[in-house]
Amino acid sequence: MKSTFALLFTSTVAVGVAWADAPASVGAAESEPAQPETVPPAPPPATAPQSAQTAQSAQTADSAQTAADRGRRGDAAATARDGTFLPTTIAARIGDQRVVGRVLGGYDTTSTLGGALASAMVEGALAHRIALRVDVDYVALVNSAKLSAGVRVGILRQEKYGIDLGVALQFHQIGFAESNGEFESAVLIGRRWNKLAVFGNAVFGIGIDPAERDGELRAGLLYSVHPRANVGLDARARFDFGNETSARVQSKLQSDFDLLAGPLGTLAFGPVQLMAQAGVHTVLQHEQVSTGFVALGGVGAAY
Repeated sequence: MKSTFALLFTSTVAVGVAWADAPASVGAAESEPAQPETVPPAPPPATAPQSAQTAQSAQTADSAQTAADRGRRGDAAATARDGTFLPTTIAARIGDQRVVGRVLGGYDTTSTLGGALASAMVEGALAHRIALRVDVDYVALVNSAKLSAGVRVGILRQEKYGIDLGVALQFHQIGFAESNGEFESAVLIGRRWNKLAVFGNAVFGIGIDPAERDGELRAGLLYSVHPRANVGLDARARFDFGNETSARVQSKLQSDFDLLAGPLGTLAFGPVQLMAQAGVHTVLQHEQVSTGFVALGGVGAAY
């Protein structure tokens, strides 16, 4: 009897303990919220390898057309866009041409410095950095042809520095205010934006007689209306900084200031380029101003 009672008591306790533990386990399971599945963040979109090249291309877009014009030796259109054929302004860039030549002729109706106009230029380039230049100009004032010789040196190029920069040194048998010869130095600058190109020169000249001095500012502009045609402007202003010497009086080089400016157009056919310009010429001499009309035409060639 005692053993039966003991067995019944033991079973009852075991069932009670199991019943007491069961809700706690279920409650513990229900009290813990389900953890959401962790989704790894998506990797950033791959950067196109061309993005850096695109940015660089945008920064150098202005030079793309300039570079496209290079490397065509014997192409007068590319040489013209360099500014090499401008009547008075000198280009800062020495292009891919080995030899360039130009002949101009026309007439100036200005009463003081007017008359027939004629000039010829030939230039030979060395390694895109140095060019030797020779000019012959007919000077109506003294009724004689005068020789000039010099060198152009290219310092900076637009493809690398964003601008063309150069210097020029020349000797003229006769200058604006120098009767017996002039040594001339010039700073040359140029820049191109797609179809538009601008050029500028700052010039200082001193004669063999140091009392004879002058300065010049020159500016040119070209706009490409066709791969082989340009329209633009060329201008030159000259200032007398020296003294009125007896040699100047004898040579009639007594102008204090003159300005020559006018629109122009160019047209290229292979290695040959045609140019025409019409403009005005204003001269200040002994406080008297005279103005006339100037017409120029010419042909150039590049090899």
